Amino acid sequence: MSYHPIQLDKERSFRFGMKAINRVEKHFKKPILKIAGMQDGTLSMDEYAVLFHAGLMHEDKDLTPAKVMDLVDEYSTLGKVSKEFWAAFNEEFSTGDEEEEKLEVLVKLKTMLDGGMIEKDEVLAIIDGEVEIEVKNE
Repeated sequence: MSYHPIQLDKERSFRFGMKAINRVEKHFKKPILKIAGMQDGTLSMDEYAVLFHAGLMHEDKDLTPAKVMDLVDEYSTLGKVSKEFWAAFNEEFSTGDEEEEKLEVLVKLKTMLDGGMIEKDEVLAIIDGEVEIEVKNE
């Protein structure tokens, strides 16, 4: 498990270990991969806030989902923060299989495209190798 930094009011880091995932599962009352929206990017802002909060709580016990929304609104964008969220989240479930990891990256790019977090031209540039992306065990 590693840390994925994101610049908000200060540099913070997403980390998704068992405790963070357990917190999410307790909130939604179901296994994390059964949460509607986790596979297709149709999460609500409240749901994103809960997920972001779970990944950031390890370094700030006073953080709340509402405070996370304030931090994102004031210091970043949903797209930037969700990019690091998905990198941290996917790393926790990575098997180390390179082909599987490539497929997961493509699925996440499609999810981000469908969710309006990335533009089609950006996805095509990544696929065509015109733009390098850093993949951290996704």
